[in-house]
Amino acid sequence: MAKRKKKPIKIDFPNATGNYWEVEWIYEIHYEKERKIDVHFRNKHNANDYKSGSNMLFRTKLPVSSLSELGIGSVYNVRENKFEDLDLNELFEFSVEENLFLAKKEFPLIGIKNFLPNAAEIKPTGFSYLKTFGRSSSRKRHILISPYTILQYLLFYNDELITKAMCGELLDGFKVSQIKYRNCAETGELIGMLRYDVAKLSQQEAVLIAPYLVLKNNAGIKFLKSISSHVNSAFLNTLHGSKSSYPLFFWQEFWNYKISVIGKSFYNEDKSYLLAHRICNFKFNDLNPFTIDKIELFPLNEKNSTDDRENHKPENIDKPGNPTIDGVSLNLNAGSANPHPPLNTQENNAVSNPFNIPVEIIKRDKQLSAYDVNYIPNDLQVADLTRELENLEIDSNNIIENIKTIVIKTNNFEYFNVLIEILKKEFFLTDPRFKVNLHYCPNGKDSFYVAEILNQSKTMYLIEFGNGIIGVFSSISLKRIGLDYLSLLVKGFINYTEKVGKRKVLWTYIKDQYDSGRLNEVSDKKIIIYTGVNHQKKINGDNKKNPKEALKTATRKTASIIFETRIKRILT
Repeated sequence: MAKRKKKPIKIDFPNATGNYWEVEWIYEIHYEKERKIDVHFRNKHNANDYKSGSNMLFRTKLPVSSLSELGIGSVYNVRENKFEDLDLNELFEFSVEENLFLAKKEFPLIGIKNFLPNAAEIKPTGFSYLKTFGRSSSRKRHILISPYTILQYLLFYNDELITKAMCGELLDGFKVSQIKYRNCAETGELIGMLRYDVAKLSQQEAVLIAPYLVLKNNAGIKFLKSISSHVNSAFLNTLHGSKSSYPLFFWQEFWNYKISVIGKSFYNEDKSYLLAHRICNFKFNDLNPFTIDKIELFPLNEKNSTDDRENHKPENIDKPGNPTIDGVSLNLNAGSANPHPPLNTQENNAVSNPFNIPVEIIKRDKQLSAYDVNYIPNDLQVADLTRELENLEIDSNNIIENIKTIVIKTNNFEYFNVLIEILKKEFFLTDPRFKVNLHYCPNGKDSFYVAEILNQSKTMYLIEFGNGIIGVFSSISLKRIGLDYLSLLVKGFINYTEKVGKRKVLWTYIKDQYDSGRLNEVSDKKIIIYTGVNHQKKINGDNKKNPKEALKTATRKTASIIFETRIKRILT
């Protein structure tokens, strides 16, 4: 895979004696109109000398997409306006033989000389890191790895991957539960055949992400899903005043691996620490960490491809032939298997990607005959795996917003928040009779966000569960509902999540139950359930270069529908 050419980051540093600035730390992601990271730099005279530096510090906010180019220990050359490619050959290698949770205790380097002068701002409630142990020549060494460092090695290779990982679009590009299996007659290998949507993932992205989907214990799927789930939850917390958070993800299923890092040493009286600047190698000790031996990818929604199986007559064959490969096999097990070398290093063939399973793209004219083969291994383990993948996919769809319009990189809760602001500023501003109270409960996949709309003595409610449709309800008398009962009522709604079919979202199911008289939460409580309102996210292409305006345009349309067809009819 060709190395992606990076667009240089332009940073306006203050005047200093040294021509280099080293990234000493990356603080939280700030959830503003544009997500940004808080970066701490120290001025240096020598780019390659970790120990050189001055007391001149600089702290600034940069777009979160910068994580594809800078990491802890990165060095910026102000003369050339770019990060240096440092040739650093000293590696510290160690094994992790048991599964580790990300540590949440106070970061051990706080208060140690030569670490951040404002290190106390790394708060244990908002920062989780990987802590393990290695051996130096004289003492036991504590290895500390920031979550950014892990994400940058495994995933954060370019702007698009970062955005898609945070929005949950990486998993959305595959229909994981529909994976098929076949045995290769020549080699006896178990091959997984998986479709991906070219409208959501590029070929390189599909090849990169596919190995995560077939790791044992679904470790890779849980890892990918947890990134966007945490980002959504972190953003929701901003509605209660918290404007930033460190990234967090599911890691404990990753275990029994060997890892090489390079970093900076710190010492106190009795302990030795190594703060990893980057991961240089990651390899599973398990010789077979995957559930299959090889992946074949079938692009969907491509011109002249089998876009829709129902529109084509399957070819019935008893034994699969050898599918033709589209161009050169994209095999992550060859040469410099890491498709993007570690940050700020020269490409090194010794660096290997941990997900070294062969991945191949099947040519379009061979997709149908290869994918619709009759023979699938009758193996109980495969059947159990498929069933678990289906459950994970359903759970993922409940937690992660499936963003249909690439232009609007936002989840439904963020969209709802903007919608309420538009209602207040554009629809209620000229009529003082209208007021809005907001209520929110952060509880993972059971989170909800309620807007209480008041017009003098009349009250109605809008509710966002984050999974597709804005709900609308009120009491029969249009009186306000007490907060205690409102909380119980909404939690009762959420209890229906497990009963919702694949073709419906939660509020549609609730409305159907209400219409049939089977909604226990409201039958005796004199509550009216109204038809919900879809999120209007399809916008004119002219706004593609301005995400902020795109979001406002789409949300304003929904706000208008809610005001004209719900608020005015119910409250006036």
